[in-house]
Amino acid sequence: MATRKRRNAPLWAFACFVFPVALGFLFMTQDAIADSREFKKFDQQWPNLVLYDPDIKDAVNRLSGLGDEALDKFKRAYAGVQQKSSIQLIVSEIEQQWTQRKELGLKLFEKYKGVEILVDPAGSYHVAGRTTQDIGNARVIATGAARRR
Repeated sequence: MATRKRRNAPLWAFACFVFPVALGFLFMTQDAIADSREFKKFDQQWPNLVLYDPDIKDAVNRLSGLGDEALDKFKRAYAGVQQKSSIQLIVSEIEQQWTQRKELGLKLFEKYKGVEILVDPAGSYHVAGRTTQDIGNARVIATGAARRR
């Protein structure tokens, strides 16, 4: 069709391919930027929520014995839903995870792309419900888990 209208066919095909891809990429990054802006706003409100909201204050006090990592996990989970009805469910889930970690002797090895890589006493790595002996494989699993979020 481009040749009938005396247009450069390869250039026209290239433009027809690139434009929709660039437009799609623009829309995807706008969502990510909006999400990061919303989290920054929530992050600024968090200290006041902890001080003045009785439900959040109780949850933070309950999880404080588990450490900063558990508190950060609660903060991020609550930021995602921001519904008071979910607070008890989030706290219970975190407490259950920490109990399982303690029973298995799991410790945080690192956070890779926002995903926790845990290590057990035998040196096996636990990531997103999977176990591996190799840190490289653990990081690949973490990358896949980060993409699924």
